[in-house]
Amino acid sequence: MKIANSTAIMWSVAAATLPALAAATYLYGWGVCQQLFITVSAATLCELICLRWQGKPLAAAADGSAVVAACILTIALPPYVPWGVAAAAAIFAIGLAKHCYGGLGNNPFNPAMAGYALAFISFPEYFNAWTADATSHPTPLALARLGDPLAATTWLLALPALAAAAGGGVLLLLRLADWRLPLAFCLGAVATSMALALDWQTLIQGGLVFAAFFVITDPVTAATSRGGRWCYAALVGALAIWLRQHGSHSDSIAFAILIGNVLAPLCDLAVKQWRR
Repeated sequence: MKIANSTAIMWSVAAATLPALAAATYLYGWGVCQQLFITVSAATLCELICLRWQGKPLAAAADGSAVVAACILTIALPPYVPWGVAAAAAIFAIGLAKHCYGGLGNNPFNPAMAGYALAFISFPEYFNAWTADATSHPTPLALARLGDPLAATTWLLALPALAAAAGGGVLLLLRLADWRLPLAFCLGAVATSMALALDWQTLIQGGLVFAAFFVITDPVTAATSRGGRWCYAALVGALAIWLRQHGSHSDSIAFAILIGNVLAPLCDLAVKQWRR
């Protein structure tokens, strides 16, 4: 089954994030829902203002792209950052990372990751106590819910990854995501983890699985050729793990993806030159 209408595609992607949002709410509380309301509201309002400013029909805001960006931001950001930080990230994602480049389909950077990067760089004090790659460790409250913290730890660490994989699997079944991108991303991450002799839990911690299905698969900011997509996604997966281990902080995925967005055209060019 394949969905052709762009609006239907965006709303389908937004719906596919629901398992990950539900898992985050279970682990971290209702603050996740509050943050979702803030990011969706700010992103939608900014979308309407930008459309009005450009003289475009306001009905274009119903395409769902702002909601998708807000859902991704909600999962990426720490769940209890001040509302102003979440709103600023959403406004930057839509107003600058998206509309300053001409709107949907023209943005060179993933809007949600650009908004996250702005929030992290501008308000680091809210991220330092949180491994926001997006959510690496279960809270004590979440551990207590299961009665046996030690036995529950691995399962709780895997819960966000399982939820993201469930939603991502729907995207693959509907052919809303190119399967090459998540597969290459995971291969790059696994190869780098093995090269660095990291524990296997590194691959399920943080937002790696969510990024594999919902961020790296963004068709606008990824490489366009088949070979280029293999190269692009594997590079970002490897870079995410490497930055996590050797960077100054653990929030590596957003920065790895933004770097990958810059290099995406070069990946297409490199593959084209190699095939000659």
